Amino acid sequence: MKNLIEFINEAKLNYTPIGMTLDEYCSNVENLTKIGDNKIITEIHGWSSKYSEDIPVVVTHSFKAGFEWALNNKNFWDRYFVIPFGNLNVVFGMNCASSGELKGMKVCIVGPKDINIKSAVIGARSSYKYYEHIYVNFKTPEKEIYQTCLDALLKIKDNAQAEFAAAPTSSVRVTVPDKSPYRLSKSTIYPNVQVATVKAEGKDFVYKYTESKVAKIFVQTAEVDGQKYYKVAMGENPIYWDSSERFFSTYYLTSLGQLDKFLEFSLKPNRRRQRHELGEDGEIHVWLEKVEKQLPAALKKSVVKDEEIIKKCKFPSINIYKLCRR
Repeated sequence: MKNLIEFINEAKLNYTPIGMTLDEYCSNVENLTKIGDNKIITEIHGWSSKYSEDIPVVVTHSFKAGFEWALNNKNFWDRYFVIPFGNLNVVFGMNCASSGELKGMKVCIVGPKDINIKSAVIGARSSYKYYEHIYVNFKTPEKEIYQTCLDALLKIKDNAQAEFAAAPTSSVRVTVPDKSPYRLSKSTIYPNVQVATVKAEGKDFVYKYTESKVAKIFVQTAEVDGQKYYKVAMGENPIYWDSSERFFSTYYLTSLGQLDKFLEFSLKPNRRRQRHELGEDGEIHVWLEKVEKQLPAALKKSVVKDEEIIKKCKFPSINIYKLCRR
């Protein structure tokens, strides 16, 4: 008979919902204590958090299988397993000591997409809406752990289900309207460039993330095989310019409909995480390291990924320094 680790290494599980509702699942603690026929576990992601460079996350239809997997996975302090329920996901997190012993658990109910699971894993505030601490440790009897986890889940399930019951389940891709949320004007020095000046309104993201309180957007348009494509440069209009273009981010897009969201992402500063290591001198050295931003999934839909198409667009070079000084 295969053991649990062999199932983890060999099995492939389609990311499909468990065959019961969350209410049915929570009606009996035995639903957590049995492995059942579907004991397959599949790793879906390894995400970084402020505490770890890589956190393993697996999907399973069996709480017991996920819990045992997490106890056996002693290379990580934090371990997560997800139980999918159609229009929502239940995410269990386990915090362990460096020795591998269980220190505590938590449960979070999030939406049906991977991006929602990621928010729970990296500790984003958006995941804390339906969230409960589970006060157990390595001394807690296994039977009590299952009941305590169920009790925590019961506290948040009703409110979470009420919100996610209306969540769309269709996989049909929603087209982003190709209309800029900002007024674009033709540049006086580059006829093929359109310009938008976005000024701070007092409490918006331009006010919060810029020193000059002004942002600029430059749009170039090309058409390939009847499809419009855009090269967009955006960023803060700096008070002091050092002739470099380091203030600006560039995107190749199929639509201008989310320029406001791209601008907010571009202006928002990178997070920093604390790193430390034991030096040869025996002292602990501590420093802050920039964490690279990841473009949200909703914005990736508008991004051109095909390098050949970008080459065919033949966007001419522009001098952003000149454009910003106008």
